[in-house]
Parts: sequence; C-alpha cells; structure tokens
Amino acid sequence: RKPMPVRGTIYSSVALGPGGLIWGLAPEGVFTIDKKTNEVVLVARAPQKITGGFALRGNEIYFICGPSVYRYTIASR
Repeated sequence: RKPMPVRGTIYSSVALGPGGLIWGLAPEGVFTIDKKTNEVVLVARAPQKITGGFALRGNEIYFICGPSVYRYTIASR
C-alpha cells in the first residue's frame, strides 16, 4: 500500500488507453495507472473539479467540469 495522488475516481471513467496504460478521471484531474508497476500518476490537473463524463477516443479524453466540456490530449511517446 502507498498513498495515491488522487482521492477517488469519477464513476465509469477508467479505460485502457495508449501506451498500455489505464487512463482515468478523478475530481482533481487525469491520471494513469501502469499495469506493470501499479504506479498511479496524476498527469494533468483539471482547471476546475471534474464532475463527470468520460470518453477516450484515440489520444483524446473528454470530460466535464460543471457546464464546460474539456479535452485532454495524450502526448505521443
């Protein structure tokens, strides 16, 4: 066990994505989980608290913060 950089996940907001990582949303921002090491990393802080939504299409993650829709682009490795 070790502390995680996020307090929890947004309901139904986790999926396998680019790089073989698990990508997800927490109220604080976008996070990844490395399946090999179980390391959780907060890769991007949200401009406001994330309140819902989750769509992972290619290298794009879409989510909402209140009434606004945001897109996070996953950097190519």
